[in-house]
Amino acid sequence: MRARLPKQNQGGAQNMNAMIRQAQKMQDEISELQEDIESREFTATAGGGAVSVTVTGKKTVKHWRSSRRSLIRRTSRCSRI
Repeated sequence: MRARLPKQNQGGAQNMNAMIRQAQKMQDEISELQEDIESREFTATAGGGAVSVTVTGKKTVKHWRSSRRSLIRRTSRCSRI
């Protein structure tokens, strides 16, 4: 008498090949996304616009700006506390 196996356990080699293909596809998609991110620039501001930084997708600072007037005004407000 033969034991019944669930359908998901049949064709072990085929399932393994399918998993390898899926993993390769995911790897390709991740590589594409990484290239896309590396080609972008990201800008952030803080302190109500007192500081602004632009960073590339390769994690290098491209532009940094600070408004000395805003920083002095904020510092003087904090020192009154």
